[in-house]
Amino acid sequence: MRRAAFVFLLLFGLHVHAHAENWTFVIASENQRIYVDTDSIRKAGQQVRAWSIFNYSTSARVPGTTFDFVSDRSLFFFDCNKKKYGRAVQMLFTEPDAKGEQLTSFSGRMRDIVYEDVVPETIGDNFFSFVCSKI
Repeated sequence: MRRAAFVFLLLFGLHVHAHAENWTFVIASENQRIYVDTDSIRKAGQQVRAWSIFNYSTSARVPGTTFDFVSDRSLFFFDCNKKKYGRAVQMLFTEPDAKGEQLTSFSGRMRDIVYEDVVPETIGDNFFSFVCSKI
């Protein structure tokens, strides 16, 4: 079963990168800017998925490593009815806009995604609302 999940994620990743990207600025805070690839927004069963890029104004360190990153490219799943979202894949980069060296990546099984409640009037609320408004 693990092998099937790995193959699914690999094929899923290849499919996602095969399309043209349409990065749209969504919102900024004091230390980050969020972009969403509007071409990647799709229904996935009862949820919606979308790729994002987070650019940070200062570098951050991956816990337990010596890796400093300034951007990440992530695949999020959104439950637009329950106002929750969670990250399925995350890749960390040395340069803004998910460029430069890819330092590391994190991914897991769909059932292992940790969903967070959307907190009203936050940057996450704007990110969530932008994606859910596109379906």
